Amino acid sequence: MEAKQQKKAVQSESATAHGEKNEEVQNAIAAKKQNGQITLAQNAQGPQGSPQQTDKISYEYFSKMQIRIGRIINAEKAPNSDKLLKLDIDLGNERRQILAGIALTHRPEELIGKQIPVIANLEYRKMRGLESQGMILAIDIGSDCVLLHPAKDVPAGAKVM
Repeated sequence: MEAKQQKKAVQSESATAHGEKNEEVQNAIAAKKQNGQITLAQNAQGPQGSPQQTDKISYEYFSKMQIRIGRIINAEKAPNSDKLLKLDIDLGNERRQILAGIALTHRPEELIGKQIPVIANLEYRKMRGLESQGMILAIDIGSDCVLLHPAKDVPAGAKVM
């Protein structure tokens, strides 16, 4: 009998210690979340390869992006690259050269005349010796890339809101 009572007492102490330890861990996690040291992406447990929530940006930060609809005037393979297409895009009041990593999923001749959203106020960037003057918006679904476009024809340069 005495052995059973001792075993129960040890189990009870262990459970209490485990519960206190668990509470300490939970409190530490809560404090780090509150201080912004842990983001949702670090806590999220989703299927492998599924998109997870990342750091949030403020509305003010997002509102600084100028997303405009452009019309692709010309498209060709970028020199020295298997993945890049060089796109000439009409944004209404100006034309831009934008390099896009869509050559593996889109043929240049199929893109001419298509409308596409463009981040127009992105800093220009050199890629493979060419200047890219913005970024197009598309959907990455693994081995494929789907271009976004307005549901109906809109003027080049129309603002996306």
